[in-house]
Amino acid sequence: MDTKDFVNDSNYAVEKRKMIDGKNKLIWRCPYFRVWAGMKMRCTNPGYQEKHPSYMDIQVCDDWLSFSNFTNWMKTQDYDGKVLDKDILSIFTDTKEYSPDNCAFISPQLNSYFVLRDRARGPYYLGVGIDRRKTKQYSASCNNGTGRSVFLGYFNTPEEAHKAWQLAKWEYGRELLSKQSDPRVIQAMHIILHNLGEDLHAGRITEKLV
Repeated sequence: MDTKDFVNDSNYAVEKRKMIDGKNKLIWRCPYFRVWAGMKMRCTNPGYQEKHPSYMDIQVCDDWLSFSNFTNWMKTQDYDGKVLDKDILSIFTDTKEYSPDNCAFISPQLNSYFVLRDRARGPYYLGVGIDRRKTKQYSASCNNGTGRSVFLGYFNTPEEAHKAWQLAKWEYGRELLSKQSDPRVIQAMHIILHNLGEDLHAGRITEKLV
């Protein structure tokens, strides 16, 4: 997406700077602009997209190319202490476009839960790795939503290790679900956890959560 498509049409200064110790330092940034600018950066910055290839094809709806339009929407949301997410509600739309129908503000913990850093290097399932130095068994670990990976144990097969990941991920998801207040997010989480539970009980491999 071309950066010129985004328009900062605010009628006020979105940032305030002050000379401190001879340096021009940022002392305040509009919370609406911070989120809007972050969305713009993820969708247009080549360096960021090189590190996060999943953002290369992400689009922003026409309405949100205007900062003022995005601000009007954000003011109606429960955003304090939360992050803008475009993934969870995609369970309904099958698209990850940034738009009012496809986005919600969620807690950092829930956002981290969906960052699947559970795949070790190599051709293994989500949550599965292998200890080549010692046991040569398959290991399982799970991101529990805190940004940390919890070790689940060693297993004889990658399927057993993946099953342990599925169960742990489902249990952590249930904990996070109980803390949600947005009806759309609650409904989406029910579907996501239902699908994960179905995979677990049917012995299917889970390729993704959303």
